[in-house]
Amino acid sequence: MSGSLPSAHRSGSTDITRRLVEICGPSFARPAGPADEVAGGLAGWVAVPGDAGAAAEVLRLAAAHDLTVVPRGAGTKIDWGAAPDRVDIMLDTGRLAGIRSPDGPGWHGSAGAARSGPAGSGRSGPVDRPGGRHRRSGGVPDPSGSVVEIGAGTPLRAVQAALERTGWRLALDAPSPGATVGGVLAADEAGPLRLRYGTPGDQLLGLRYLTADGELVETGGDASGPELARLLCGSHGGLGVLVSATLRARPLPPRRAWVTRPVWTPLEVHELIHAVLSAGLRPAAIELDLPAVRRPPAPVPPPPAPSGRAIRRARPGRRTRLVPGGPPTRPARRVPARPRDRAVHPTRRR
Repeated sequence: MSGSLPSAHRSGSTDITRRLVEICGPSFARPAGPADEVAGGLAGWVAVPGDAGAAAEVLRLAAAHDLTVVPRGAGTKIDWGAAPDRVDIMLDTGRLAGIRSPDGPGWHGSAGAARSGPAGSGRSGPVDRPGGRHRRSGGVPDPSGSVVEIGAGTPLRAVQAALERTGWRLALDAPSPGATVGGVLAADEAGPLRLRYGTPGDQLLGLRYLTADGELVETGGDASGPELARLLCGSHGGLGVLVSATLRARPLPPRRAWVTRPVWTPLEVHELIHAVLSAGLRPAAIELDLPAVRRPPAPVPPPPAPSGRAIRRARPGRRTRLVPGGPPTRPARRVPARPRDRAVHPTRRR
């Protein structure tokens, strides 16, 4: 699929670029580069909105010009799911970052998570709020009631590092390195901890997301809220752009241990897991590791000798060739040997 824009879009590309710069700031809207592609299809523009309001404006601009939008966090799963027919605007969620308690005073940027907006833009967090940059303090807000709200563009590793300083963690261990919380939820990507705590969608308590026409929707306030929020988990951004998620934080375990045991058959795996669970143990995770083992190739036997002939390795530097037409007792003529030649000698039948 070509990365160029259709002619109808190309004619108004200058106006679209100008509007994206007005919405996101001069440093956060640009034409797409070689790294801004999905399944081999290059995007037209990259927009990095600083808050939910700016992201909604980008979506409304795209709807007005019939442009497609693909959200992107860290890009670790950008090629997952069905490939879009075209990608006009890549909406980067990297500035929709931060951590707070739902009843807390404000958002706190986590290390490595936020990319602050231009000075005076007032757009640098996942919600509309005054100020141009994330406020930092000696620690993150205490997750009162074991609940935290996290900006979609916050790297999961940064969230875990920030929560661990206060004795909490998220029971999420997505294997994609550098993945954002929004990307983990959009793909519903789970690791071994899902055995005890469920998938990311199972742990979701609330969600703020934007529809295709830029409407901000908040779920989780009523009985149907979590169920509606889970519909977006695994949709890969096809149903909306995630802005922030409310998740349950859990206390850090006082001790952790990893136990490794070799197994040889699938039946042994089944019996081992059954024995562990039957013993009353409650492992947080069970993972089956299947390392790739390369076996050396089997030796190739030499080809069978033709009837009436014996084959043996020639001496270095000499090649023995059978010259047909003479009597069986006639000696073979010798010629200079070549590498990897074999010696062929006639044998007399009896």
